[in-house]
Parts: sequence; structure tokens; C-alpha cells
Amino acid sequence: MHTRINEWICNIIEDHQIIMSLAMSQRAKFEGWLKFELAEYAISKGAKDVQIEPRISENGLSRADLAFSYNGERIVIKLKTPNTNYRMSGVKNRTRPITKNIHSIVEDIRKLKSHGVGGIIAFVLFPVRTDENQWKVYLDRIKSMSDNIRDENVCHSRNHVTLSDNESVEAIVVTIKM
Repeated sequence: MHTRINEWICNIIEDHQIIMSLAMSQRAKFEGWLKFELAEYAISKGAKDVQIEPRISENGLSRADLAFSYNGERIVIKLKTPNTNYRMSGVKNRTRPITKNIHSIVEDIRKLKSHGVGGIIAFVLFPVRTDENQWKVYLDRIKSMSDNIRDENVCHSRNHVTLSDNESVEAIVVTIKM
């Protein structure tokens, strides 16, 4: 199912190029928006019992971003939209170290594992230079900091986004099955 979620997020990005151009050029995180777009997309594909920010812990302190039933399976998703700090034309510079973004993804992985939920971690790493692979260092770091993530449980896709000044960047969609 994590490969299907990856495909759905890629389709959302492709269908919303203007919004993605704004987000990429300003390094603006879009997790909240994506959560609702993914919920709508899942419903359009037949998902049932869609829940926004469902509890994943008994005390209610930990929540997922989205959960739904699909083909008889309960799907729980934690979303992130970590922005990079690569310098590139057409993109505002930001000073937040990407290390903090990577740690927040690892923390979400740990939360899902600690509550025995399983589920899917989905994140969109952005902006990335077209056809550059430096971003894989961050994926390797996430995998090494999170025990027992096998390569077959990771799916990633590159998504082209054209900025308003005709510069091009990419958004990397990664889904990890827990």
C-alpha cells in the first residue's frame, strides 16, 4: 500500500503545480494542505472511514495525520514536508537546518513503532535540484537512524515542479512501510 500512497501523493503534486510552485519557491511547508488533499484523493479511490488526526496511543497524546480503510485494510499515515536548505535559483534561502526536519521524520517512525501501529511514513522532500541525487544522503540517514527499515519497504519518486520564473526543481516523495 505504501507504493500506492506514493503514487497518490505524486498525482496530487502533479495536479497542483501552481500551489507546489509557491511552496517550492518559498520553501513553505504544506503538510496540512497535503493531509486534506490526500484524504480527498483516498476517498475518490474508494477509501472508507477516513479520519483526520486519529489517535494512535491509548492516552491520545500521539496522533497520526490520516487514517482510512482501503480494501479491508486499515491504513495509518504520518506525513511530513521537510524543506531542504540547498541554495538554488528561484528559491528563497531559509536557515532552518535540514537535520531538524530529518529528526522529526525519525521521531514519527519511532512513534508509530512504539505504539505498535505499523502504518506508513510519507514525506515530500523539497526543493531538490533536478536530476540531483544528493538528497539520498538524507534518506540513508533516516533509514540508519530507524532500526529495521528494509529497502523493499521504501518507495521514492521524483516530481518535477516549474517555478514562476521558469526555473525547475523537484519534490521527492518517499513512503516507508512500517
